[in-house]
Amino acid sequence: MATILIIDDTPTNLGVMVGHLEAQGYRVLIAQDGEEGLQRAELTHPDVILLDVMMPGANGFEICRRLKSRASTREIPVIFMTSLTETRDKLAGFAAGAVDYVTKPLQPEEVIARVDTHLKLHAAQTQLEGQNTLLAMYREDLESQVAERTAALYDANRRLRAEVAERERAEQEVRRLNEELETRLAESNGLIEALLTYALWRGV
Repeated sequence: MATILIIDDTPTNLGVMVGHLEAQGYRVLIAQDGEEGLQRAELTHPDVILLDVMMPGANGFEICRRLKSRASTREIPVIFMTSLTETRDKLAGFAAGAVDYVTKPLQPEEVIARVDTHLKLHAAQTQLEGQNTLLAMYREDLESQVAERTAALYDANRRLRAEVAERERAEQEVRRLNEELETRLAESNGLIEALLTYALWRGV
């Protein structure tokens, strides 16, 4: 069940909207000035805030800015309720952090439609952020696995190069020994031939 916080100092507005929203299955909380609204938002973390602009004390624009400045409430969608219809007033509301605007006198069907829309949008955004977080975790895990496998391949390649180099050194040593053996055999053959020639010359 979604929770809607209405911040409005006009009892008539509160009575009308509370009844219609509760009939739609929403849990409705009320605050009759901005400071009370800030406190209720901090304590209850509603899913949507309906915020009147013209109130005694801090007006709706200021309250919205303060909601958006706090980590615990900045993600809550705020819909302004006001009789102000000038473009500059609407722009001021969006600049303060509101996601939408409904004008007075309030039309309950319109308010409910906008609340429902922003609840769905907020839920979709939350789901997307969760998916992005999960995707980032998967990506980090994949990058870690790739790094581990790359390091393992590098180590295996290093050992293979070392084995190849050792084999080449062994082959070079075998060739050197063969060459040395051939040289000594050639020297031995030359010595034997010289001895035979000398023996034949002496008539042995």
